[in-house]
Amino acid sequence: MALSPASQNSRAEFDPNVLVSAVISPTRPPRLLVVAWAEGRFELIMSPVLLEELREGLARPKFRQWVSAETAADFVDGLEDSAIVK
Repeated sequence: MALSPASQNSRAEFDPNVLVSAVISPTRPPRLLVVAWAEGRFELIMSPVLLEELREGLARPKFRQWVSAETAADFVDGLEDSAIVK
């Protein structure tokens, strides 16, 4: 699907809680937002502070029932590598 010029310039920044929801709830809207970003529909903006907050949040033991510590760390590392970090 070709992107319109407007969508190529669209940017978004998500609260870490939205990204936590994306990881633990594969059929909910937050996951769909991450998929849309991965498909190139918009650019994701992240700050180092928000990445660290996300990393710390997903490291909590209460999330192990949904996601392994390794997968959670890989998710945050992928965001850090692929998002625009400012």
